[in-house]
Amino acid sequence: MTVVSGVTVKQLGEIALSLGMVEAMNLDGGGSSGLYYNGSYIATPGRLLSNAVVIKILNASPMTILLNSKPLFFDTEPYVNETYNRTLVPLRGITEALGASVGWNATTSSITITRFDTKLELRVGSATVLVNGKSEMMDVPVLLKDSRTYVPLRFITQYFGGDVKWIQESRTVELTINDATQLIEQAKQYEASNQYEEAEQRYKAILEIDTNNIFAAKRLAVIYASLSPDKIKAIKYYEKVYELDPKDAANVSSLAWAYYGNLQLNKAIEMFFIYDEMVPSSGIGYYGAAVCYSHYQKNDVESAVKYYQLALKKTLTPAQVDIAMTYIKEHE
Repeated sequence: MTVVSGVTVKQLGEIALSLGMVEAMNLDGGGSSGLYYNGSYIATPGRLLSNAVVIKILNASPMTILLNSKPLFFDTEPYVNETYNRTLVPLRGITEALGASVGWNATTSSITITRFDTKLELRVGSATVLVNGKSEMMDVPVLLKDSRTYVPLRFITQYFGGDVKWIQESRTVELTINDATQLIEQAKQYEASNQYEEAEQRYKAILEIDTNNIFAAKRLAVIYASLSPDKIKAIKYYEKVYELDPKDAANVSSLAWAYYGNLQLNKAIEMFFIYDEMVPSSGIGYYGAAVCYSHYQKNDVESAVKYYQLALKKTLTPAQVDIAMTYIKEHE
């Protein structure tokens, strides 16, 4: 016999299930527990009964719901609605499992479910759902059962980008949905082993789940800028990072040089000036602007000399100092 402490009634039930117990009853008097099994006490409770978990043999095999291969447990049972022949699950349980948040819109008297960039609005008794403001129809309404709100499992999962598979033999529902945290760890591992195409695929998948994931955008920018060069794509993701965090000075510098590398000189100069305002002690901003002005497509010698001179008054690398001084000397 195993003594388990510090668990909820629901957790104790899960433990009993994992041990393969049937027709078992756990009796908890608050300070101690008893276990009643197969007609007799295995352990006698030390106090009066306050709550219990009962596990019994069912006429049919219970439904199992797996999320990314891990079983889900709810405080109220999912069920198949015979009218619609659809699996319904408790609203709060499934949304928490999917990493979504639940709210209430008092203005429209509707339930809101939000996961990253996807927002659903539902009403009890209605099969209409607003997906990011666009009206769509489910083939089963949101229902109340025993004062609990139930939603169609397949539709809720698919609206958040997941896949649903029903296995009749084992009465199992398999849910598969991308998790940003897991994908980030996978992408990091692929990057560390120089498998950049695999890392790229996962970072893109993260942005499909969460378009505002700044880490994924940064890593894609780096991959396209240097590890798997593609200037246009590098600029796309540097711009994405700048949109999400305009105060990231390192990204501003990277974006400026990416513009320069793609001969978008006016944009590059603009970003170099922004960088100079952000990091006034560094000469990189003026230096980068001077490099752009000295490019043959602009050939603005006066501006190039001016900004090289200003850059020399700030912090530069020895190599940058040499380039600036050489240009100034050649164009005196």
